Amino acid sequence: MMETPESKNFQEKIAPKLEALYSQVPDWENILISVKDGRENFTADLNTNDLEQFGPNTSKVHDYSDVETQAFILGIPSKENPKEISMKSYLTYGAHWIDDFFDNPNLGVQDQKLFDNRHDIRKVLTSLSQIGKVGFFLAEKVPNPEGVYKGLERMLYGGLVQRSRSKEQREMLIREYQDLGVRFVDEYVAEEIRQIQPETYWITNKTVTELINSSEPSLDFTVQELWNLIYAPALYYHDIMEEEKSGESSFDKDEEPRLEEMEKMIKIGAKYLPQFSDDRFDLRIEQLKFLLTSFRKVLPDSIIFQYQSIIDQYNQI
Repeated sequence: MMETPESKNFQEKIAPKLEALYSQVPDWENILISVKDGRENFTADLNTNDLEQFGPNTSKVHDYSDVETQAFILGIPSKENPKEISMKSYLTYGAHWIDDFFDNPNLGVQDQKLFDNRHDIRKVLTSLSQIGKVGFFLAEKVPNPEGVYKGLERMLYGGLVQRSRSKEQREMLIREYQDLGVRFVDEYVAEEIRQIQPETYWITNKTVTELINSSEPSLDFTVQELWNLIYAPALYYHDIMEEEKSGESSFDKDEEPRLEEMEKMIKIGAKYLPQFSDDRFDLRIEQLKFLLTSFRKVLPDSIIFQYQSIIDQYNQI
């Protein structure tokens, strides 16, 4: 039975601007309760496995409240299922936690260890000892563990590229990332993805919807990849300024993702989504509407236009 907003999980003070943001979504209080449950469960698992010394937030770049907002957004398509929202929240916090070890060499994970094992994510996790156990926790808790492993492997490549100080090595890693991204994806969609500037396609390592949605009863990797294409520009613009300040962005000017290529990605996603069955499509459009509201201030006008076009097209159906 779902707890009410008066439960202990809801007593934590909510910043007024976050409450104003969340309250735009019907039943937002109950979504937030489940999000906080997921966070508490993840923190409890860290403590149970002697990882409390790292704390639940390992990032020196992003505000911890940003993770809650992302977990809230990701929970919208599951709003009829509080346990699923809680699991998506758990996955969101867990993915952010382990991703920081992939991205940040100052946390003690050696570049060479990640690079040498990069073709086998399970070997990477095993090589990380206690830290890597978190990745296995995520996979063990969901009905579609391969979604977790593919998502973790994408995040690993995100970190390897950010750590790299060699343009030649980055080019090789980005080519490998493209092969990884289209794994299990419809061949026609994969062929279009291969036409995207590789550095732009690489930013889909920020979305990994297959990892979060591995908690749903079924998982279509093509549908997840189409949403990765759509959401990646929003996450890129949300994160890039802070990452550049902290040194987590390694691209030279001629390597940077291009705006017109991001627009192309969104268009590919919008083009193919109607061709694939998704019983939560209505809720995912609701999710896109909320993301656009949340991130509008950091997005270029042309990206806002592409998102609004998807929403308008759906409203006309």
